[in-house]
Amino acid sequence: MFDRLYRRDIALKTYQDRYVTALNHQGGWRINGLAQRLLGWEIFSLIYLSETHVALKTAHGRYVSATDEQNRWALYGGAERILGWEVFELSELEPGKVGLQSSHGRWVRVGAEALGFPLLADSSSPRPECLFSRVYL
Repeated sequence: MFDRLYRRDIALKTYQDRYVTALNHQGGWRINGLAQRLLGWEIFSLIYLSETHVALKTAHGRYVSATDEQNRWALYGGAERILGWEVFELSELEPGKVGLQSSHGRWVRVGAEALGFPLLADSSSPRPECLFSRVYL
């Protein structure tokens, strides 16, 4: 039984050996998988809400959410509190690799390089671009 919140600072590394980052581009707080180095904006607090459900808090003090953007479910890091779209199910998919499933049942993946490697919660199954390594800080 899970009876408390647990928080751990981490970085998420993509299948392309890049880090997930929260960028404040024109107030949009878009979440991308494009950072080649681990700096401040690549650090997230992984907040366990239950044994399997988590929220991610950015270095800016905001929460990551999967927001419906023309059915692409882009990830943004601008939410001020944890509600439904800020909750993700964390699953170990391979040894040392985890996947995040959004509250609407889609897997988070890294999008195309031409678009800046956006994180999107639109995959119906966990493909290689849905795998992340946790780097504990």
